Amino acid sequence: MKRLVLATAIAAIGCGSGSGSHPDGGDGGMMQESCSPDGKQVAVTGRYAVRGDLLVNVKVVAGCSGAACIVDNDANAELLFVADLTQTGTSVAATVTPCKIVIPPVALKNQPMPVQLTVPDALIASVLPVMSTATLGGSDTCATFQAQPITITLGASLANVASDPLPTFSSSATPPVVECGGMATTACASTANPVGPTDKGCACDQEGDAKVGATVTAKNAPGFEDIDQLYIDLRTSVTLSGQVYPGQQIKGKVEGLRLDQNVLGCHRSNAPGVRDCMDAETNTVAGFNPAVTQSVNGDSTFVAVPVGAGTTCDQVKAMEGTLFP
Repeated sequence: MKRLVLATAIAAIGCGSGSGSHPDGGDGGMMQESCSPDGKQVAVTGRYAVRGDLLVNVKVVAGCSGAACIVDNDANAELLFVADLTQTGTSVAATVTPCKIVIPPVALKNQPMPVQLTVPDALIASVLPVMSTATLGGSDTCATFQAQPITITLGASLANVASDPLPTFSSSATPPVVECGGMATTACASTANPVGPTDKGCACDQEGDAKVGATVTAKNAPGFEDIDQLYIDLRTSVTLSGQVYPGQQIKGKVEGLRLDQNVLGCHRSNAPGVRDCMDAETNTVAGFNPAVTQSVNGDSTFVAVPVGAGTTCDQVKAMEGTLFP
């Protein structure tokens, strides 16, 4: 059960998780409406607020079935970000900046309180914008919008962010984690440090808190009940596929979920004493990866709404209820 801490982190963060309208899973995101042409040309250059409502399946342990599963459930997730689009003919360049990741609680068998992980604002604010491209299927309203995968990597320095293996933890290795520059405090590429480490294939400090990897907070973790933080590296990739609706809104499905992740360390609030996990404790948490996939029981969807050129993430979060009624 100690290993379920990792399972919850992966289920939530790997997707850019959120609270969704179906906390028990099962029926997916919003119903996709039909696009009705209005005779206007597509003009998507500008800043957009984008919300993705994702439905994923979490299986712990991987390959389990029936009573052997600690968790085998669908869960809803939400990702909120801003995207700056530049259209040239039927080609679109996109610069994507995450604004919010809300992690849903994960209920466990025979566990009175759900496991809850939270992505701190400092972690979100540290993530550099991600570049992508998209292709329009025509010049008029209701043209298709097909984006290339959007890949976000946290807590690691990689030569090829799309395919290189993430650093892992092993108590039998020396050192247990390959750290950039040989130090946990070496800064990853981030908003505060855009260049990042010169060495690759190593773990680094994502948000400048002097802990290796990216730090998320935890509550009600089984086994090690006093674990209050996990230090992880993570790579997630999603693809947006939809249409340009009247008003230049873009709506469609989130597809092609890809997820890689590792626990690099953890923190205990009463072990006794407040301290980082010892290698044996981290090894227990890090030694298990659940299966996290897109659910087959419903669609994951997104909506992109035009906003003013200077609209910030804080403003998008404050206006979320109005932008995405």
